[in-house]
Amino acid sequence: MSVWLVALDVFLDISFIYNGCYDFVCCIAILRFPRHGLAQLHTSVFTNTKLDAFVKRMLAYWILTYGFPRVISGLYRNPLHDASCALTYFIEGATYHVELRHFKSANEKATFVAYASYMLGVVALVRACYQWVPIVG
Repeated sequence: MSVWLVALDVFLDISFIYNGCYDFVCCIAILRFPRHGLAQLHTSVFTNTKLDAFVKRMLAYWILTYGFPRVISGLYRNPLHDASCALTYFIEGATYHVELRHFKSANEKATFVAYASYMLGVVALVRACYQWVPIVG
């Protein structure tokens, strides 16, 4: 059983690091290569609103800010890092969810992003709580 938990923990480390690095690459793509496909992944979610250059830059900086806690959570075993990682996923999910449902400024791709973010947030939070609880036996 413990081998599976270790394997899952390593998989989560790799997933958080990969997702954070993906956020960094997307940020650079939006800022430096706005016509590239990676830049379009984030900006194409918002369809019923005009995204000028300033808004796209703010989106890139926002993506950059939630990439750091994800990479740090994957690199260092600490419940506070995992909790901050979970918080970034919950904020990302809530943002896309609100933009889709309330403001109607996002397309249906935002549904996947929102629920995937919620799921990853729950996983990171469970991992943080698991680290706080002492393991007996």
